[in-house]
Amino acid sequence: MDDKEIILSKIAEIISRPGFFVRSNSEFKSRLKCSELNELYERYSNYLVPYWYNQGYTQIFENKNEEYDVFLGLDSIFSDLYRDNRNEDIINLLKEITKSFNVGYISEYSSEDLKEMLNFTRFLD
Repeated sequence: MDDKEIILSKIAEIISRPGFFVRSNSEFKSRLKCSELNELYERYSNYLVPYWYNQGYTQIFENKNEEYDVFLGLDSIFSDLYRDNRNEDIINLLKEITKSFNVGYISEYSSEDLKEMLNFTRFLD
């Protein structure tokens, strides 16, 4: 693992911290699709979808997806892109992911995490 791959793992870890990223079933699908990376969503969707639904007799039940793990999903996606030398796709995905940051939470509780992540992005060029 080289320095850039370690930096990408650290960025994935920060994004995966509780409250940092909006938690809904469609967030990662929309971010990856808008980055033209839908094939990676399909490959890693088990890690990127927080809930599954079960139709009961009179209502629909929301259940936690036990495989949901933002770090594993993002780290795998970044690793695939990096190994394939798709650096521009990495940058585009990072830009797109910022649209799903939980800004209210970050500004109140996690601004240091954001600063840490932004510091790491400087080393990706």
